[in-house]
Amino acid sequence: MNTNYRVTGEELEKARAWAENMAADPPFAFKYGGEDIGPALRSRLPRKDTRTDGKYELRTLTWELESVTVRCEIELNLSFPEVEWTVWLENARDADTRRISDFYAVDASIAPEMTLPHPGINHSTVLTCFSGDYYSPDGFAQSERYLRNNIPFTFQNSGGRSTNIELPYYSIGSSETRVIAAVSWQGQWETVIDIDWQKGVYMRSRQQYFDACLKKGEKVRSPLVALMFFCDPDYNRAMNLWRAWSWERNVPQQNGGPLGPKVSFGSNGRFYEAKFATQENQLFFIDKYLENGLYMDYWWIDAMWYELGTEKYPNWCPVGTWEVDAKRFPNGFAPLAGRLAKYGGGVMAWFEPERVSPGTYLYDNRKEWLLSTPAALRALDGSVVVSDEASNIDNSLLLNLAVDEVVKWLTDHVNKLIRDNKLAVYRQDFNMNALRFWRHNDEAGREGVLENKYCQGYLKYWDGILAANPGIIIDTCSSGGRRLELETLRRSAPVHKTDYVYHDYLIKAAFHQTFMQLIPYFGATGNADNMPVDQYMFAANFAPWFGFDYEMRNDKTDFAPMKDLLKLRGDLCRCLYGDFIPLLPYSRDPREWLMWQLDSPNDGDGVILAIAREGSVYKSALAVPLFIDENAQYEIKEIKELKYGEPVVTTGEKLSKGYLLSSDTLPQAMMIYYRKI
Repeated sequence: MNTNYRVTGEELEKARAWAENMAADPPFAFKYGGEDIGPALRSRLPRKDTRTDGKYELRTLTWELESVTVRCEIELNLSFPEVEWTVWLENARDADTRRISDFYAVDASIAPEMTLPHPGINHSTVLTCFSGDYYSPDGFAQSERYLRNNIPFTFQNSGGRSTNIELPYYSIGSSETRVIAAVSWQGQWETVIDIDWQKGVYMRSRQQYFDACLKKGEKVRSPLVALMFFCDPDYNRAMNLWRAWSWERNVPQQNGGPLGPKVSFGSNGRFYEAKFATQENQLFFIDKYLENGLYMDYWWIDAMWYELGTEKYPNWCPVGTWEVDAKRFPNGFAPLAGRLAKYGGGVMAWFEPERVSPGTYLYDNRKEWLLSTPAALRALDGSVVVSDEASNIDNSLLLNLAVDEVVKWLTDHVNKLIRDNKLAVYRQDFNMNALRFWRHNDEAGREGVLENKYCQGYLKYWDGILAANPGIIIDTCSSGGRRLELETLRRSAPVHKTDYVYHDYLIKAAFHQTFMQLIPYFGATGNADNMPVDQYMFAANFAPWFGFDYEMRNDKTDFAPMKDLLKLRGDLCRCLYGDFIPLLPYSRDPREWLMWQLDSPNDGDGVILAIAREGSVYKSALAVPLFIDENAQYEIKEIKELKYGEPVVTTGEKLSKGYLLSSDTLPQAMMIYYRKI
């Protein structure tokens, strides 16, 4: 646990008390045959099974009701004040169940102590929430809202992708306590957060559309809900304990710990993604990187390495034939993987298996596996002219992952591609909204079952990829960052977290402030054609995973700045794995500065990073760092032009009072490195 903050016994007990109370007073709810199931659950004790698995206590509560089995799977963390659960409903009988509706994963008071002094007054209880991704400078934005007595806030994503428009993460604090809540659902969800001045904070969350009976043998699940409890209101403390928990629980593990810092290079900006990529030019680019001392963990090959579409569908959008184009890559990617392996690298390749276009293998040979809508069919029969990529995407059909046979075929097929091409990173994209396909194809009287089974199939598919390919990394990309809920993150890393303008560094840094808090492992992509390789670029792209794309056919390119950048990354990336403290208030105003402290207590060092934006009215700012031992001495190095300045030794007492950062030019990034000696 690389954090300056410590969990208290009282906080651990608070999470345990929540888990203990779930049998007598279940926090979930649904209606069965139109009647609230709560009284039936509370009137009988469930069967209980408990086991310990390392850092977790795993509990299962099972209620056998009239024609449905209710199973609540609970995970209680033994090191952090966190508890989470998922509810499963299963029909193990011969006849259909009665109608199940209003199926809430949580429908309960999550902070009963957060009462108000008066129904019309609230100066203390604040909800912090975050927007999701939607190709906008307003994506991943943090906002604060006062909770008012019985005036609920409702949140929902859009189109069935889990973090499209909204992120399902919430921090709620009063003057005395705080709770962080997260909802994980891979489809369409809805969450309501409210406060009653006498009963505290209430939360309801569910798959937004579900109203169905279950057939024999069927089972459906609720979203996963995670709660983390704190006995003080400190926002930064709570977020950093969430970060520490996330490094252990929500980041893919590799070599016995969380995924380490990575660098990927590619040529996707040179060959229209991979449309004009060949074995020859890819090896040429790889060799040029290596010859110039630019070593990488992964070589990134994006869309269009497969057989391309017809004249009607000429670009990257037509997908559904998942075979390497043998004309351009006669030996697949194995020659590239072999070249990279000599330097400790591997191949990263793009897939989009859920979307299926006409003229592809799946469309022509497995149409019974595809979900359509009337609009999609009208487009496919030629009544809609395909004029651009957006409409082409709308013409696609959806591979039905709700069917076990489909999931098995896809898992086996992609695993073979991974093995044959020696892939090290499986990058999955999803450039369509699935909700309209699910809702159009729901059976009568079974609203939401298709979506529910699809979400189960999606996770099962990824589990099949991970099980068959030890050490492989999955990159989650859904038009950028539109699938970033907990269960996806536990299986993958958001290397390409947004499609929004890569070189808008002002906005990119603002995005990163949200990621640093909630999703600590993420990627950032630089772009040499639009911005110089300098310290401003470094600061705006300082993330655990860094991607870049050079034009290697230009013999006049100066690679020295990139070498300096990579060396500095190698020195400082460990600080990303400790505490993150904003030293100035959150803002996206171009007149304001961003200032962060990244402190690694396990290493006794850290970095202070400040970005003076282009419209800033300030030329200097005082950085007042936390976690400084006033009785110790510190070595400080200013970083300028990607290089360390001469070390200066100062006292902790002096450093704790602040360090003045100044710049005569804008925009600019200022950085200081400090180390306890």
